[in-house]
Amino acid sequence: MRFEAQADSGGLPRFEVRGSHLDLLEPLETLAAADPRTAGRGVVVVPTARHVNALLTSITIAAELRWPLLVLCSHGVRAPEVRNDVRFAAGGAVHLVAGNVAPGGSLHAPRPWAVPGHPAAEIRHDIDTNRKRNLALASAAMTGHDWVLFVDDDVLDLDVGDIHAGLSHLAHSPRHHLVGWPMVDFPDNSVVHHARRTVLGKEQSCFVGGAVLLVRLTGRVPAGFPPVYNEDWLFLYDALERREVVKGRDVGQIELDVWAAGRAGREEFGDVLAEGLYHLLHVDAPVETAQDPGYWHEVRRQRARLHARIVERLRELRGGRANDPLVDQRFRALDQARHELTRTTPESLADFVVRWRRDHETWEDLYSHLPPRETLKEALVYLGLHESWIVTT
Repeated sequence: MRFEAQADSGGLPRFEVRGSHLDLLEPLETLAAADPRTAGRGVVVVPTARHVNALLTSITIAAELRWPLLVLCSHGVRAPEVRNDVRFAAGGAVHLVAGNVAPGGSLHAPRPWAVPGHPAAEIRHDIDTNRKRNLALASAAMTGHDWVLFVDDDVLDLDVGDIHAGLSHLAHSPRHHLVGWPMVDFPDNSVVHHARRTVLGKEQSCFVGGAVLLVRLTGRVPAGFPPVYNEDWLFLYDALERREVVKGRDVGQIELDVWAAGRAGREEFGDVLAEGLYHLLHVDAPVETAQDPGYWHEVRRQRARLHARIVERLRELRGGRANDPLVDQRFRALDQARHELTRTTPESLADFVVRWRRDHETWEDLYSHLPPRETLKEALVYLGLHESWIVTT
């Protein structure tokens, strides 16, 4: 195998920090004109915790595709408010299904889920993006839809022409199953990789993810989203290994405060995990490699070196300028990441991978036995949302 030429003395592939994973993706080609009448039935899905103004992109696309808009709400956003605002914004042109997602919990499955018991999942119990995306996949499958289009509530510069191009490609290329559009402006990176770009001046591309993702539901069971930062990278992992993921053009997102307190610490485990796993894709090593704690020793060592280089450069940039607010904020962010890395042991990383692969099988079993339902609302009720939490137009 290819990774053997790059192995360490223990026979494990030697990890390296990468500025880009884009060579894991296939290019999008408009293979034929997309016909909305033959593209099949799809659902536009938004997992949201923001005001409806952030839904205008998805409202426009849903109206033009004539697909229902499924909005899964939490953290202060409520389904009835979304319904009222979407009615005002869309003028009745969109069939909306909006549901309130209660905090915590997982989809009921044939056997217990393993990942939620991992410490990295437990510290993110109040972040429910993965659960919303799994609810969307399951409810769309139960109602006979062919496509799910995920559009996050901070996406900009995306239009229906992009989606038609993606549908055209997937409809005429059976070996491909997903199209993603990277969010480059503003860059969609973790705190540490923002620092790698802006502080160290290194190349740092943006990869595709769940923010703008077209998923074909026919022909293959899609993966599930685990409860961890970079859950969308883990969702894509097996499809990337099979070269089934296509890259669309760059799009944008609403600018965020990258250096906000606590952000870097919450991201660190999932960032290390995803980078270590994706290295295996680059060198054609099996995912089982990551179930060995020995593999993660070098991954952690390289991550610690990256932290140290960023901190060293920040000290150089500070120079004699004491109390520079931006530099101080970046120092605090890196301190949070470094502290979290001390708790991110090789054993905990390997244990997460073991749990994730076990849950991958559980998800496939659950998904394959979902009963049919007439409407998205009926499907969501079956999946655990209370009927009173769901509104439609």
